[in-house]
Amino acid sequence: LRQNSPTIASLYDVRSDNVNSTVSEQKGMIWAICLPSNCTDEDVKKVFNRIFGTESVRCQIKDDLSPPLTNGAIATIVVLAAFSGLFGSIHCDGSLFSTKTHCWLKFYDLILFLEPSNGILVAFSVLSNGRKLFRINKNSNELTCLNGIRFFSMLWVIIGHVFFMASESPVVNFIDFVEWTETLRSMAIVSGTMSVDSFLLLGGALLVYSYFKAKHQGLKFNIYQFYIHRYLRLTPALAALILVITTLAPYMGTGPLWDNVTTTLVKPCQRYWWTTLLYIQNYANEDFVLCLGHSWYLSVDMQLYIVSPLILIPLWRYSKIGVGVIITCIIVFIAVPFSIAYVTQIPALVTNLYALDSYMDYTRYYYIKTHARPAPWFIGLLLGYLLAKVKFQNGLKTLKLKKVAVIISWAVCITVTLTCVFGGHSTLTGPEFDLLGNTFYIGFVRPTWALCLAFVIFFCVTGNGVLSDLKKENILGPIDWFLSWPIYQVLNRFTYSVYLLHYPLLVMLAYSKKAGDYFDEMSAVYSFWGITMFSFGASILWVLAFESPVVAIEKFIFKATKKEITQLMLKDTIMKFFVSLQILQVLFLLHCADALSVESEVVQILQGVIQDGIVSPTCQEALQLYIQNLQSYLDQWAIRMLDATSKIPVGILSGNLGDYGQYRQCLNTESKNGAIKGKYCLGTLPYSNNVVGVGEDAVLQRISHIRKSIRSVIGLNTVQMNDNNFTEILQLTGMTRAICLPSNCSDEDFGQVFNRMFGAGSVKCQTKDDLSPSLTNSAIAAIVVLAVISALLVTSTAVDVYFQYKNVEPPHTILVAFSLLSNGRKLFRISQNTDELTCMNGIKCISMLWILIGHTFLMDSEAPLINFIDFLEWTQKLRSMIIVSGTMSVDSFLMMAGTLLVYTYFKARHYGVRFNIFHFYIHRYLRLTPALAALILVLTTLARYMGSGPLWENVNIVIAKPCERYWWTSLLYLQNYVNETYVLCIGHTWYLSVDMQLFFISPLILIPLWKYSKVGLGIIVTGIIAFIIVPFSIAYVTEIPTLPNNIYARDIRVNKKTKCSENMRLQYDFNVHSLLHFMLPTGCLKFKALVITSWALCITVILTCVYAAHNTLLSPEFDRLGNSFYIGFVRPTWALCLAFVIFACVTGNGGVINWLLSWPIYQVLNRYIYSMYLLHYPIMLMLAYSKKAGVYFDEMSSIYSFWGITMFTFCASTVWILTFESPIVIIEKIIFDTSPSVKKNQIEESKDRKDVGI
Repeated sequence: LRQNSPTIASLYDVRSDNVNSTVSEQKGMIWAICLPSNCTDEDVKKVFNRIFGTESVRCQIKDDLSPPLTNGAIATIVVLAAFSGLFGSIHCDGSLFSTKTHCWLKFYDLILFLEPSNGILVAFSVLSNGRKLFRINKNSNELTCLNGIRFFSMLWVIIGHVFFMASESPVVNFIDFVEWTETLRSMAIVSGTMSVDSFLLLGGALLVYSYFKAKHQGLKFNIYQFYIHRYLRLTPALAALILVITTLAPYMGTGPLWDNVTTTLVKPCQRYWWTTLLYIQNYANEDFVLCLGHSWYLSVDMQLYIVSPLILIPLWRYSKIGVGVIITCIIVFIAVPFSIAYVTQIPALVTNLYALDSYMDYTRYYYIKTHARPAPWFIGLLLGYLLAKVKFQNGLKTLKLKKVAVIISWAVCITVTLTCVFGGHSTLTGPEFDLLGNTFYIGFVRPTWALCLAFVIFFCVTGNGVLSDLKKENILGPIDWFLSWPIYQVLNRFTYSVYLLHYPLLVMLAYSKKAGDYFDEMSAVYSFWGITMFSFGASILWVLAFESPVVAIEKFIFKATKKEITQLMLKDTIMKFFVSLQILQVLFLLHCADALSVESEVVQILQGVIQDGIVSPTCQEALQLYIQNLQSYLDQWAIRMLDATSKIPVGILSGNLGDYGQYRQCLNTESKNGAIKGKYCLGTLPYSNNVVGVGEDAVLQRISHIRKSIRSVIGLNTVQMNDNNFTEILQLTGMTRAICLPSNCSDEDFGQVFNRMFGAGSVKCQTKDDLSPSLTNSAIAAIVVLAVISALLVTSTAVDVYFQYKNVEPPHTILVAFSLLSNGRKLFRISQNTDELTCMNGIKCISMLWILIGHTFLMDSEAPLINFIDFLEWTQKLRSMIIVSGTMSVDSFLMMAGTLLVYTYFKARHYGVRFNIFHFYIHRYLRLTPALAALILVLTTLARYMGSGPLWENVNIVIAKPCERYWWTSLLYLQNYVNETYVLCIGHTWYLSVDMQLFFISPLILIPLWKYSKVGLGIIVTGIIAFIIVPFSIAYVTEIPTLPNNIYARDIRVNKKTKCSENMRLQYDFNVHSLLHFMLPTGCLKFKALVITSWALCITVILTCVYAAHNTLLSPEFDRLGNSFYIGFVRPTWALCLAFVIFACVTGNGGVINWLLSWPIYQVLNRYIYSMYLLHYPIMLMLAYSKKAGVYFDEMSSIYSFWGITMFTFCASTVWILTFESPIVIIEKIIFDTSPSVKKNQIEESKDRKDVGI
């Protein structure tokens, strides 16, 4: 490698020596060795030097995973414990109440709240502060469009940092990442640094606006409180984070790169914590080493805030002078960065690979300096002044533009905005340095961006973007409507804490990686949603601990009035993008030390293949060229193929049984004359030890040894498992190897080579042409259908906008049935309905999340894990039961389906609505089927075109082919009984068949229950008993295990026939809650002691249901009777406990639990449940099968993925609902149009039952 590094470096089309030298210093080649701990670090250095030629080594032993706590760490834990104590105990009127929330005295009749005699007593109350945190205010003077801009700017910051961290984490295809940074679409991420300017603009605008608002209300300006308020608003949360980072961060994870957390986060904060808390680190720190590197923006923001009174006071008293000063400052601070860029010759973008040596100059002289960045802030001051004139002085209140002016203005604004985002791309694609062009870009692009954003805000505020008053003058109202959703109010209260926390979390996640990641855009977006939800989750704690209490304390200290002078300006930043390129790491041909031995071994095998004539003549010729080029380096395509071929992977005894080579590298390999192209083949090795005889071939000897070694450790060396278990466990991962050879060889030729190289096995091959297969007739037909539906959406939306523009009702509802505008409004509307069982909204959402996280962990067994043994170990742990028991979420939905079915039926009969059984069935079928049918259409025809990867063929096997064969049983809801071999179309939708079948027979119970309640109750009780006995009997006869992850069971996966028969045992849930509604009188829970006892018993039984089966995972002994009792009784018991929770909440005995389950936001989220249920599993499968490298399993990564898939599915569900659900609801109402009273009831019934199907 050393001798040939100049030749090898030329493989990657690196265009300048400057790039070579700079990136080589930034991205080092990394090896790891494992030796006995008896060797000292010095001994290891000598061994490392002998093997790899360097002594740069850092060592760890198992004891290092749990280092002793330092004094600083102990002190921090004490401080955090004291804060926790403030949450747990507070004084109220001299009495001590031990609480988890507010000062509450009773658990009966909801909660009896007392007003504390002093606000300071509840400053740390989680309940009181939590209520404020999730409260949506309606204030006519609020600039609602700013909420959306702030929120999306924060998301832009996060996704930028996610892509930035790809250069810091171990990426196995770093060249692909570097190539991505030079594509045009990467500018959407790279330009995210302008989100800093968005926050500067918002900061300046809100500063002036809130100041003018206070003066307009007659409040006196107190400069002392002005500064103290700002410092107290920002500093406690920042100081707490610095405290945690400097003392506890080293204990928060482990990994080969974890020491970088100390280097990147801990040591800079130990040295420069004081400059950070004084907000001067962008000038004071030596070598520009920053504590919490992204927090440089807070220094910029605070420094501008300090000088702001010099602008605010003249602007209020002498507006013309103030405006003149602002305009002058804008011009000056455009000239300053222009001059800096011209003198220092810094690049336009920090990701410019041809100017990596200017990175420090870019940061030192421009990026973090206050004097180089304030132009957007001054533009914000001017915007705030204009908005204040509009709101408080009516100076521009009547500003209304004509239709043509509005359209032209928005068109210019959007064009200029896109130019700002993509305008710098030309500087990334060539080594020529355009000094003047770069200078103009740096000087003008950020002020121009801020000016466009100011235009958007101004137009929304002045009535040129208000949806509720959609007239001629404001045709683009949907923009303001979209940016003004009330939910942004809640989300923006987390923005500051999310800003503080997300980057340290990203750094720790990157440096805790124990294996390399494969970079692609989809994975990065997936990670973005994961870190976003992870950060928002952590920020809830941070806000409740360090933001909300400080606000309350500050109000107490300053006795603030309701009319406050200043307003919080939540800020954010995006760090500079720095891409480092490392040629040698990607070129490292082996995962062991001796490259030449593997090369010669491959050459020897291929020569034997050619001599024996077991491949076609064309393949023989190509293989001969391959050998010649491999030995001569005349053309580098051969060495690229060798590099992309699997080697013996590390961690085999930890379950790393699959090596997928370098998929993209193989397919993109091509000889200079184009005659030879790469062909990637993935093969699966058999697991029987007797399949391959051990001869002299070194490869075959190693494979045989691997098989024997795995057999000894697969059971964690503690138990003996039968051979069937061993084989089935191995089949969950697949012992796979990849080879890359010339595409001139056929698949049969590759099979022969694979057999000679690895001993045996079947192969599946792909070429570059397979990445873009030609469309089938069915795919074309599906595209046409989707195009027609898209046209309907666009046309209907345009018609809707037109009629709103004319301010008239459409002549017929069918014209706007597909309108994205009207349906989007309904989707996010929160209704007030006294008849609604609000607590069930929260239970549905939590149950859906339980399904998602359960399937996320399930997908870990489908993805190519490199530590499968660790995954098996995890499935045997007690905490895994939280995930494994997620199958009971099915029973939660069945119980709620039965409850809502009876509830809505009784409500309809109470209002005098006649029961129409035809409409009853049609409504249900139309509610569930269109969205399901659309998904089946897409999966059967288009799924194969939605991705690529070594395992992508599994998408066709698992998703497409079953639906091609059994689409009709899915749409008839019969597949849980009809399908042969129990191969299901969209496997998780078996539940829909169960639900529909139960719905179909429900009139047999509903009618007697209404007319003859005692008879109906008798039928229900009999049904419950019968369908407890059925699953008990099935379990006893078939001897199925209690849980599917029991590795001691005779079948590692639950027999599919039994699982589908399980649907019969689920029918008892249909009526559990219905029975409870009639058996318990509303006033039965009338005593506090009874309420507390009932809740305690309920929670105990729920936890027992979740964890009870864990003991069955720890022993190979099969308890037939115990398993049967578990299967027969645990799900009815779970449903009964959940029924109690709902009943207690509805009857006024739920207290804080009812409050948590009844948040209004659940109404919106519940409209997504059915589509999320349909979409999440196919999306998970496609993501798993699109993996191009092994994945390291740990719980934190899985939770991270869970949030990613949740948000990904949520976004996809928005499209699905607006396309296939909402229009059908309207069409159904049109078809079954009846009298007003009936129509009203149908609407209410639909509202209550539309999510019952899931």
